[in-house]
Amino acid sequence: MKQDMGQWLSKVVAALSGESEKPTAVAQQLEAARRSRIKVFIEQISAESPIVSTSTIEQVRESDFTIDQPVLDGFNRQLATGEKVIISFVSGSGRVSGESRSLGRTKIQTGGGGTLFGYRLALPDQLGVSERREQPRTRVVVNFSAELELYSARTGSTAPIICIVEDISVGGLKVRSRNAAGRVEPNERVYIKVTLPPPVGLLTEMVHVAYVEPIKGSNDRRLGLRLEKSIEALDELAREIASRRRRGAPTARDE
Repeated sequence: MKQDMGQWLSKVVAALSGESEKPTAVAQQLEAARRSRIKVFIEQISAESPIVSTSTIEQVRESDFTIDQPVLDGFNRQLATGEKVIISFVSGSGRVSGESRSLGRTKIQTGGGGTLFGYRLALPDQLGVSERREQPRTRVVVNFSAELELYSARTGSTAPIICIVEDISVGGLKVRSRNAAGRVEPNERVYIKVTLPPPVGLLTEMVHVAYVEPIKGSNDRRLGLRLEKSIEALDELAREIASRRRRGAPTARDE
C-alpha cells in the first residue's frame, strides 16, 4: 500500500512540474540509438535560420535523456534552457524525428573517471517514422541553381558535402558535388539542408542515397537522393516548373 501511494505521489509531482510520463516506446528508441552510438542531429528551430549540429546520446531516463555537447563544423553549440529543438536519427526502420526542449547543461561522467559537458533534453512525445515514397521527376531548367549541404553520419564528420541541385521532384533530388567521392555511399541515409524557391523555402530532411555515380571527364559525382516522405510544397514547385516548361514560359529561376 505504501509503495502504491509512493508511485501515485511521484506521478502527481511529475505532472505538477510539467514532466508528464512519456511513452515507453520513445525511451526504447532512444536507448537503442544510445547503444548503437548513432549520430543524432539536433536542429535548433528557434534560431532565425535553423541550425543543425550533431551529437550522441549518453543516457536515457523515463522523462529525459542526455546528449554530448552538440558540435557543428568543429565548434560546440550552446542550447539555452527551455530552447525547442528537433532531434532526428536513422534507425533500422528509417529516419525518426521528434520535438524536444533543452532542460539545461549537465555533466557527464566518462568511463575513465573524467567529466564532459552535455545537455539534458526532454523526451519527445513521439518519434515519427517517415515513409519513403517514389514519384516521377520533373527536370529543372538549366538556370535553376541551389546549393545543398549534405551531412553523412557514417563518416562522423560535421563538415558538409556541398552539392548543386540539378533535378527536383516530390520524390527526390538529383545533385552534383565536387567533394562527395569517398564520403558518401549508395543506400546510405543522410541529412540534407537546402533553400529552394517558394513555396518550398528551407528544406531539412533525412534522405536515402539511391546512387552515387562518376561524371565523365570530371572528378565530380552525381547523387540521387530519395526523400523518405512526400513533401507537398516540393510537389507544388515541381508542378509549377513542369507547367511553365510545357508553355515555354520563363520560370522564376530564369527571371
